[in-house]
Amino acid sequence: MARRAFSLPLELIARRGPIGRTVLSFPSTVVHTLPLALAGTGVRVAVCDIDPTWLTDTASPRAQGFLSGATGRARDVHRLATVSPA
Repeated sequence: MARRAFSLPLELIARRGPIGRTVLSFPSTVVHTLPLALAGTGVRVAVCDIDPTWLTDTASPRAQGFLSGATGRARDVHRLATVSPA
């Protein structure tokens, strides 16, 4: 099956709908933009924490700091729920 290339960012595609009631994201900058794009839709955004051991041995401490910082700020600003990995 051929992959379809999307011409719009995920946030705009989600805004067009239909999507579920909750969007679950791994740590990423998208946790800052999705709540803004989905404002007024009733869709909730939640962040799934990742275990630091999921990062490869070559991942820099800066990368881990970036992920935790970006999601921490998004949780504070947008009051995002946190979901722990199973």
